[in-house]
Amino acid sequence: SGNNLQPVTNSSYIPEEELQILEMAEQYCEDNNKDRILLWGSQDVMEYARMYNGKFHTLYGKDLWLGGFDSQLHQIYEDKYYAAYLNILHAPYHLEEIEEFAVAHSCNVIILDKLQFEELGVEIPEDLGELLRLEYVGKNYLMYTSLY
Repeated sequence: SGNNLQPVTNSSYIPEEELQILEMAEQYCEDNNKDRILLWGSQDVMEYARMYNGKFHTLYGKDLWLGGFDSQLHQIYEDKYYAAYLNILHAPYHLEEIEEFAVAHSCNVIILDKLQFEELGVEIPEDLGELLRLEYVGKNYLMYTSLY
């Protein structure tokens, strides 16, 4: 029947794997008694996270990457955020920087693009440093969650 009450989220607009990741991230938060989630990584997932519900905060918004190289837009962010964005775009080469930045900014959930690793033939790391563990390997994404 069509009478099932659905939670009021925009999840109908969110593709399957992205939705699955957000649901897992939310569950991780509940399991660890966190009332908010700081998510960083793939820009698609970050964009959907903000639609999904108010618990999700992202390290930066889409105005950073939509700006391309329009310096006007980037001025609202410190350079370190732009550098962080570039590291995510080329994650297999920058795992150490990603780990350091995530820990320094208390990110709980990190989403990387799995295809980057496959295309480069780079092994998927089981963890990023001491504090971020691989939680999920999907078709397109890898999800790491923090131990803090």
